[in-house]
Amino acid sequence: MKIYYAHSQWKYGTKIEDYELRVIHEYFPRAEIINPAKDIDQSGTEEDVMQRCLEAVRSADLVVFSSVDGTIGNGVLWEVEDAIWERPVLYLQHEELVPATRFQMCIKEASLFSHLQHADVVPLTEVISWTT
Repeated sequence: MKIYYAHSQWKYGTKIEDYELRVIHEYFPRAEIINPAKDIDQSGTEEDVMQRCLEAVRSADLVVFSSVDGTIGNGVLWEVEDAIWERPVLYLQHEELVPATRFQMCIKEASLFSHLQHADVVPLTEVISWTT
């Protein structure tokens, strides 16, 4: 089984990345994990890198993604959106892998603080209570 690990570039090469990889290995000890920080060429334009990441997502059997304080950036958002209809997607949250179908990606447009789109990862029960 191949797993694509979608995570913020802020985590690349950090102890947080190491920790999240250990959690994924605990759930799937025999899986090959595609870590874009190490397994995907990061040279070229942002679009070039994203294209290589999406090709890796499409080659995976499963996608696991994580957030930074409940928020995912543009790249992780694209990876999750690309995968969600074709293969299982799990959200790594507090040592657990939770099906992404239990969450809503509340997309935020570019703002004063960021020129990129991003999304908050919100449990569906909170989304339902906001709308009722």
